[in-house]
Order: sequence, then structure tokens, then C-alpha cells
Amino acid sequence: MSPVTWVVTTSSGPGRPAMPPVAWFESQASLLAPTSRFCACPYNAPLRCAKVQEFQKGQKASVIGSAGFVEKVSSGRALVPAMAGLLLVLLGHSALALDPRRAIEQYTVQTWSLDQGLPQSTVKAMLQSPEGYVYIATFGGLARFDGVNMHVIPEEPACARRYTSLTLDQRGTLWVGAERGPLCQLVDGRLRRPDISGGDALDRVSIVLASRDGPLWVGTHFGLFAIVNDQVRPIAATGLVEPEILALAEDDSGTLWVGTDQGLCLVSGDACDRPAWAGLLDGEAVRAIYHQGKDLTWVGTEFGLFRLRSGQLEAVDLPAELGRVTALLDDPHGNLWLGTALGGLLRVEPRLERPAEGSVLRLSGVESLMSDREGNLWVGYTGRGIKKLAEGRAYGIRLARFEANQPFLPIAVDAQGELWAGLPCRGVVHFGAAGMRLFDGDDGLVNTCIWSVLPVASGVVWVGTHGGGLYRIDPDQGIQPVPEVKTREGIVRALYQDTQGDILIGTDQGVFRYSSEGSPIVIVPGTEGEDVHFVTRAPDGALWVGTRDGALRVQARDVRRFDESGGLRGRQVRVIHHDADGVVWIGTYGGGLHRLEGDHITVFDRDNGLPDDIVSTLFEDAKGRFWMSANRGVMRVDRAGLNAYANGQAGTFEVALFDRNDGMPASETNGGAQPAGALLDDGRLWLSTVDGIAVFDTRDEAVNALAPPVLIEQVLVDGEAIDHRAGMTLPAGARNLEIRYTALSFRAPERVRFRYRLEGFDDRWVDAGARRVAYFPVIPPGQLRFQVIAANHDGVWNEIGDVFEFEVRPGWTQRPSFYLLLVILALVVGLASARLRSRWAQQRQRELQAEVDQRTAELAKLAELTEHVNRAVKLQQVLDHTYETLHEFVPYDHMILALVDAERLAIRTLWSRRGEQRGVQGREFVGGFRNRGLSELLQSGQPRIIDDLADYLAAHPDSRTTRRLMNEGIKSSIICPLRVGEQAEGFLLLASGQPGAYRDAHVDFLKQLAGQLALAVSKSRLYDELLEAKRELEARNDQLAVLASRDELTGIANRRAFELALDGAWNRAVEDKVPLSLLMIDVDRFKPFNDALGHQAGDECLRRIATALCEDIDIESSTVARVGGEEFAAILPGIDGEQALEIGRRLCRRIAAMAIPHPEGGSRDYVTISVGAATLQASQDSSRGELMRLADRALYAAKSGGRNQAVRDG
Repeated sequence: MSPVTWVVTTSSGPGRPAMPPVAWFESQASLLAPTSRFCACPYNAPLRCAKVQEFQKGQKASVIGSAGFVEKVSSGRALVPAMAGLLLVLLGHSALALDPRRAIEQYTVQTWSLDQGLPQSTVKAMLQSPEGYVYIATFGGLARFDGVNMHVIPEEPACARRYTSLTLDQRGTLWVGAERGPLCQLVDGRLRRPDISGGDALDRVSIVLASRDGPLWVGTHFGLFAIVNDQVRPIAATGLVEPEILALAEDDSGTLWVGTDQGLCLVSGDACDRPAWAGLLDGEAVRAIYHQGKDLTWVGTEFGLFRLRSGQLEAVDLPAELGRVTALLDDPHGNLWLGTALGGLLRVEPRLERPAEGSVLRLSGVESLMSDREGNLWVGYTGRGIKKLAEGRAYGIRLARFEANQPFLPIAVDAQGELWAGLPCRGVVHFGAAGMRLFDGDDGLVNTCIWSVLPVASGVVWVGTHGGGLYRIDPDQGIQPVPEVKTREGIVRALYQDTQGDILIGTDQGVFRYSSEGSPIVIVPGTEGEDVHFVTRAPDGALWVGTRDGALRVQARDVRRFDESGGLRGRQVRVIHHDADGVVWIGTYGGGLHRLEGDHITVFDRDNGLPDDIVSTLFEDAKGRFWMSANRGVMRVDRAGLNAYANGQAGTFEVALFDRNDGMPASETNGGAQPAGALLDDGRLWLSTVDGIAVFDTRDEAVNALAPPVLIEQVLVDGEAIDHRAGMTLPAGARNLEIRYTALSFRAPERVRFRYRLEGFDDRWVDAGARRVAYFPVIPPGQLRFQVIAANHDGVWNEIGDVFEFEVRPGWTQRPSFYLLLVILALVVGLASARLRSRWAQQRQRELQAEVDQRTAELAKLAELTEHVNRAVKLQQVLDHTYETLHEFVPYDHMILALVDAERLAIRTLWSRRGEQRGVQGREFVGGFRNRGLSELLQSGQPRIIDDLADYLAAHPDSRTTRRLMNEGIKSSIICPLRVGEQAEGFLLLASGQPGAYRDAHVDFLKQLAGQLALAVSKSRLYDELLEAKRELEARNDQLAVLASRDELTGIANRRAFELALDGAWNRAVEDKVPLSLLMIDVDRFKPFNDALGHQAGDECLRRIATALCEDIDIESSTVARVGGEEFAAILPGIDGEQALEIGRRLCRRIAAMAIPHPEGGSRDYVTISVGAATLQASQDSSRGELMRLADRALYAAKSGGRNQAVRDG
């Protein structure tokens, strides 16, 4: 006989929507015996065992204090999908928590306070409920938190808000103690004062604790009390005078330990006696008690920490300045955490550790500690809210020596496994066994703007700088410059040692080679003049070089360039990687990642799934995964997945993005130099960011396997909340269903993702992303089932989720009787319409005969007009003949022919006639295409009838043409476009003094007439008559060209005008023999500004900056232009280099002083600019192109060096 699987759920009755199971077990019998034991897994709680009585399906049971119903699920295999979430809880829990090997400041820290919805910022207690919510007791109320939303629990007036403690009893009831009020409990979502005999004694509650099998213990300022069967019983404290109860803890044997302001006692019966071993604690205020196993107890007091092991109590040596111990807690990985009043958070075991100086975790006032089911540590403070510690994918390293931003750039590892890193314009940092050391100007490093580092086996460290050339740090000879590498700008961005021991040096003027055999440093042929960012060798010995203008492959004298003309999306190549299969991977700045196999290039960018188009560095780990640094974080993707996509074997590829939420010190990484990271043999990956170093463990496969509990929190219909847990039937016509739900995962709650569906309406899943509400404006009738599921930040889904089943009654129009009525009505209407149809057919026959006669006459007229067009010498003859002979077919008093000029910039009247009065050729009909309706009419080719010009003018008051026609007595009109092929040539307008003169029957005839007139206009023998009109149109074009030189958004000169102005300024500078300066200006971090606040805010920001630049640059003959999206330029004739640099700095200060708020916040609160300044003595030997290149390079240096600054080049 197959075993029967039994499931205990927490639904309130049989047939209700399934809730997450609280227990499951197997039995060979169809009924359970009274002595059956089973393993019961309470939802969100550790594995425990419980005993049940004999149950049948649907019979009420009590499991671990919770009411539930037993349901038979047939066989054990059928249970697997239903229990997937619970199995993940059990199997995944051990992989979580805080790795004790990490320093405290290497955990990620998230903060919640008043700004995030806390009712008050002093957090006295925290507790995670069985559902997974975190309840937070503050001096301003009780909050329920799901990681995103703080819900403040409503309360009766009797429940004072200064809450001090929380506990959960066996029935799942939450009890709350208050500093200046009674004991309260959470009932139906509201705090209420319970009806307890003797409850008035429970005033000024300091702590509450629900025992596992006994009473509810309540500690107050006036003593200890026990609540048993809703009766309050005082507990006497032997030898203590009116003790204030400060701490409660129950050990494994069920004994209650009580901390008071006068020492410690243990409860036995109705008394609390001091044990013999507790003499050291007499007179001490015991504020925290924590049992860590059977034989180890920790006691925190007003003045320190004590440890009780095997009956022996001893003091723990701690720094005296910590103040009183307020909280104790251990986590699943063996960390023992200590909260103190003055010293903040400490780790006591496995080692004593305090956060680094300046850390937010060193702040005073720790009040409470909690570890959630995912292993996150929650710390409650006095006046500072909550800080949550979690173990991220990465951790950050920053130097305590510098308080400001620390934009690391090059990182390399030496033969001893020690790290060397460069801080632009601060020096080189060595992370060694003896500690951390900074090499800077005091050590002889003249230029501290470090762009590249390379440790070699001899112990020498090669250092490349921006502007200072190359240096060597020799352990014996100190720091020495390398004068053999001399370039125009002194920039060394790349250092690389190949398998032969040669050192390759990438500079702003090519690649130099230094042989390990001591030969001179020489430039590598084929790389001369190249601005180099990366150097490497392929397995076949070929040299690959990443430059500012693509990638080079150099082998002997064979040089091949891969750039935008050959398929690369970005010009600047930042990294080149050769995989084991011979495929070349090229990372670019702004063009994404490129896969080069043979001559075929596949691009991976934001268009096909890569989170960022910037790839600054790339490392391949032992599992064949690429780790790539970018502006938005670090991307990880399987090489095999990219290959499958490139070969057409897959339509997508999976990629993970890690950022500040995963522990990185900053999301934006640094790049453009080599090496910008280091992958160590132990799998650790060090990557440079704009504010510290991010360290990843590429071998760490830990996944948060804990599927998040999913709960439907609220259901609203037409804005009114309903009791969705009771199941219900909605009335006919119910609309606007709104379902609010949540998923309780706190490791990275902002990355929880949801899917939902409404079965019975649409069974397909809707991907809701991070949105926690579903909207259904229209609710169909019938039986419906809403289901929502969720995944945590690691993509582990709770496939069960939560459900809401309901019925919507059909309206009378949705019932079968209504459709039967419709059928009967259709039959009646059908019989009546058949009789009417016969009469209508006879009438229609007469109308068709008249229409045939009319069309025959129209065709004859068109044939006659065609003959006249071919015979006529002048267009006016054709038009006059048309005007004089069409009255019998179309009513009109006024006829106008207007043409579009060749550039489509204006429409002019070519001919008009009303009676014997003729118009003047060339008179403007309507200027340009400001009239959108007329433009659309010409493009469509379809005539348009206006029945009443007065009504049309009321709707279009700006129409000058309509107003002019009405002044001439015109009441209605028809306009017919003139087209030759697909080209709109103009239009023919017929106007009448009678309203409603034109019908649809006139449309076809006029379309054919317009075709004949269009051919007449286009005939070459009429060109002379149109020449004068064309000349006038060309004059108008010249006026518009002036407008084309202005940027539409900012009103300043555009790119075209800038190019012309620079040409003119350069020629004048050559002639006058004076210097010419150029400023290239870029708005810092404009893309995140635009993405976060929208294009309207972005446009306004650019307009304000443009205005400020023009106001500040008040130099004769200067030009300020917008040359790109967020790029500006300023041409400064006669200004030398020092003056240009000072102007650039002044502009930086001006924009920063405008204090335009930037959404990134932090240390970068406001919008800033970076300025690149360049100056040349204009001559025949130099060019304006060289001036632009120098300014671009200076701008790049300003951006790379930290932004919000001006840098001069030239």
C-alpha cells in the first residue's frame, strides 16, 4: 500500500483557498492513529515535531498552537510541488546569515528611519512573525514591515504608544508592552487591551516573554507577573526590594531567567530566587540575557558582559567606553552580537571585533537586535531607526585615511598574492601582509595621478601616470622615473607582461616594449601615434591593442584595425579577452561587448539584453563566466550563453547585475586603464569603483534558496476594502478590482519580482516586476481565482504564492435569458427589414441610373479637358477654361490653384479667379507648413470638404486663409491635392457662397480633374511662368537657413553653427597670429539625471546650463554652442591657455553654485560639469582638428579624474 500524504493547512475551513502548509507527514493508514507522530514544519519557523490526535479529512486539528485542517493529498509524490517552498526553507537556510570571516564593515547596510515610514526613530524591539513580517516596536507606535512598506498598526486609546517589547505566544498572538501603559495584543489588525483579570497591575511594561509551554511573563517597573488562563499572578523576587524587571529569557529546561536593576534571579513556582553563582551580579542592572546552548549563557549588565559556562560566571574583558550592554544575539553562523549604549554594535564571537572608525555601525544607542529567517541582522537604535546587516555578493574596501570619494583605477596582484592599487592623483596603495601603505609625493612619486600598475616577479612595481610618464617602485632603490618612455602628454594607461617576460607599455603615442633581457625600451612598430587603453597578447603571439579608435591586431608588420567601419559599435576599446576556443571578446566604452570569431562580429548591448553598453574590464572565472565592470555595476554572464546567442541557438541570454545593493562601495566602476581589476587564484575578484574597491568571490555559489512567503494583504472593489480571506461573491457590475500583495524577503526587498494571473478571465501570467498591486478595471462574471507568486533577488520562486477565489454575479445583460431575448428581437427585425429591403432596391435602381448618367457626363468633360491641356500653351489658359466650363458639374464661386515650392518650405497661390477677377501670381497662400492640417491633407492625397467655414474658423481661429475667404463671402469649400506620382505639387480649392455646397459625389470627379491639372503644372513648357515664384521661394529658404543655425532646445548655436564659427575663428587666428582656445564642456552624470527625473527635467537643466554659460563667457567674438546631447563648446579667440583654464574653472563653480539637485544624492547632490580646455597658436602647421582632439582629451581627463573640474591640454 502506498503511503498517504497528509497536509495541515491554516485555512479556517474546508474548501477554502489553500494557504501555505504548516505541516506534512505520511501514514500507511487512511486515518491517523492517536499516537501518530509526524514532523511538522511551521511556516517560516525551524523544523519541529508535534503530536496529533486521530483526524479525518477536513477535521479540525491543533498543530503547534495553530488551528488548521488536515487534508489528504493521495501519495507522497503528489506533495512535491505543493511543498517546494517549504523544502527551500529547510534546505536553504544554512547557506544564509553573515559569514564570520568578513569584517563587520564588509556587510551591506540598509537603513530605515522616519523618512522610510517608521512611526518614530527609537526602536525598542523587533520580531519576525510566522508569516514573515517584521514587527517593530517604537516610542511612536507599532509598525509592520515587509521590506518595502511600513504599515503603522492602529491602536485603541488605552494602548500607549511608547512600546518597549514584543513577544509571540503559542497561539500566534502578538503581545506588546508599553513604557507608560498597559499590556496590549494584536487582534484583527488592531492593538487592543485584553480582558485579563488583574490586568491593571501590568503598567509600565519593560519586557514581555511568551514561554514555550507555560505562562506569558510580563516584566514591569514594579516587578514580575505571570499570565495564566487570563489571570495575572505576581512573582515574588526573593531578597530584592521592588525590583524593576529589565530582561527575561527562558533556557532549554523551561526555567525563566530574570534580569533586574538589582541583579539576576531564576523563577521557581511563584518566586524568583538568586542562584548561588550569581554573586558577581548582585547590585548590577542586568539588561540582557542570552542562552547559547545548554552550557553557555551570556549576561549583559550596566557596566559590562559576563559569561556563564558550566556553572562558572566570569567577566568578559571589553573596552570600558562601551557603556551598558543592551542586547545580545547569536546567528546561524556562530556570530555572537552585542549591542551597547555608547559603543554601538560589536561582535563577541568567534572574535572580538568593533566596526571601523567612522562606520555607521559604531554609532551609540543600540536598543535591540534581531536575526530574521534569511540570516540578516537587524539593529534598532535610540533616535536612529534601524540598520540591517546582510551578506552581499561583494564587499567594499575604502581607506580610512581619506574621508572623501576614493576613485580607485588600476588594481594588480603581485607574486606574493598582495594587491597594488592606484588612486588617481593620490598615489599607489599596497595591501600587504604588514598592512596598508600609500606611496605618494612624500616617497618620491612626483606625479600621483596613477593610471596603471604592474608588479613583476623581481619585486619591482611599474607605475604609469596621467601626465607624468612611467615610474618604477624598487624595493632596494625606491621610486625612480623611467625617462626612456617619453610621449607628448606623458600618459601611460596600460601595463602588461607577456609570457616571454616582456613588459608592454601603452601610452598616448603607442605601445613601448621593455625586454626582460635588458635591451632598450622601443616602440612597437604599427602602434605609433595610437592612444592606447589596453594591451594583451593572443595565444598565437599576436599583439592586440585597445585604442581610442578601435582595436589593433599587430603581428610582425601585419597591422589590422577593427573599428566602427568594420562592425564595432564603440570607438574606445577598454578590454580585450581571448577565450579557450580562440574567440576574441572586445569591451568598449558605450558600444557594449563584441564577440569576434574570424571576421564575424556579434554585438551584445542594451538592445539585446546587456544591462549596460559600457564594458570597462572583463575577467573569466573558473566556471566560464564573464565578470564585466560597467557604469551601472558589475555584470556576470555565462560565456556559453553568449555563444549560444551568437550562433543562433538561443534567443536570449541570462545576465546578472550587481551594484551597491549587493555590497559594492559604489555601483559605478572605473575603467579606461589597465589593469582595472585583478582575479586572484582563490577566486576573489577585485574591481575598482568611483568610491573604493569592490571585492567579489567568484567561487561563492551561495544562493538565497529561501523562497519568499507571498501574501495578499488587501483587496478593494470600487475603492472599498473587502474581507478577501472569507471568500465572497461580488455583485453584478462590480468594477475596479485592486489587489495588494507582498512577498517577505529582506535580503534585497527592492529586487523581489512578482507574477500574477486571474484564472477564469486570463490564465496567462502577468510579469509585474517589483509592483505590489494588480489592477482590473473590468471584472468579468463567473468563478475567478487570482494567484500571485514571487521570486527573491536570486530568482528563487515561490510557485505556490497566495490566492484569492471569488465569484462575480452576471448582470442582466450577461445572463442566458438576455441572449434569448436578443435572438427573438433579431428575428422580428429580420422580417421587417426584408420588406423594407424590397422597397429600397427599387429606389436604389433609379438612383444608380441617374448616377451613371452623371458619371458619363463627367468623363466626357474630363476627356475634353485633357485635350485642352495638351493643346494649351499657357497654364492660365487651362485654368481659365476649367473655371468657365465646370459649373454644371461642381458648384463654385471662387477657384484657387496653389503650389508647393521645391524645398517644401512655403505654399503660394499660382492662380485664382472669382468671376472676372483674377488673383496675382506669387501671392502667399499660407506660410510654410505651420498649418498641420493642410500638410497632412497634401500628404494623404484625399480631398477635404468644409461644409461651414464659420464653424471651421471657430475651431481653428488661427487660420488666416479661412478668415480671408469668409471676408469674401465664402461659406463652404472643397480642397483637392495635386499630385504627380507620390509627390504633392499643390492643391486646387473650390469655394462657394452657399453653406454645405459640396457632397461626397464631387470628390471622385475633382480627384481626376486635379490629376489633369497636376500634369499641366509639371509640363516643362510652363516652367518659365513658374520661375519667378521659385526665385521668391529660394529667398525665403535663405531666411530659414539662418534659423537652422540655432539649437532648438537651448536657443544657442548648434553643432553646424559651431563648426562654421570654429572654421572662421581658426582662419582669423592664423591671419592675426594669435592663440585660439576651445572649451569642451560635458554635464556630469546627465544620463542618470535624465533617466530618474524624465526628459522634461533634463531639457530644463540643459537650458539653465546654456544660459549660465552664455552669461559667464562675455568675450568679444566668442561662441557658445550645444554640440551634442549634454555637450557644449566655447570658442575663445585670443585667449591663452591659462586664461582658458581659469574660465573653465569659473564655469565649473558657476554651474555647481546653481545647485540643481541630482537624484543620485550622497556626496554628489547637485549637477556639475567637466571642462576640457585646449589652446593652440594657430598656424599653417596646425589645424582646428588638432585643437578639438586636445580639448576632447582634456575633457576625458577631467571626467576620469573625478568630474566637476577643468583640465587643460595644450
